[in-house]
Amino acid sequence: MFGGDCAQATPIYRELAREAPENLGFQGSYGVALALCGGSRAEAQKIADQLAKTERPFLKGTHHYARARVLAALGDREGSMRALETAFSQGLAWTDADLHLNIAFRSLRDYPPFIDLMKPKG
Repeated sequence: MFGGDCAQATPIYRELAREAPENLGFQGSYGVALALCGGSRAEAQKIADQLAKTERPFLKGTHHYARARVLAALGDREGSMRALETAFSQGLAWTDADLHLNIAFRSLRDYPPFIDLMKPKG
């Protein structure tokens, strides 16, 4: 997500989030950058709270997924898992390796509910 450079990531994501407030990915990435790069944890939590309240057609859980990323980065493992479960229940498609690779989910790697989620099904 950051290519190893938090100092550059936070202002870039802040600007993207301000320029495109409707882009939930940018909002989530800014919250993650704040949480992981020594920014304002209170501001990251505010972003997570705003994402939970987002309402518009055709979201299919994307706002909850963005929220899950921020909460995981903040270390709220239970909250992050609840947000992920809600995202999937609302139609979020698991289409790539993002859960495996996204730095935001690093705090969940050894968390039993996340381990169970990541196990192959079928």
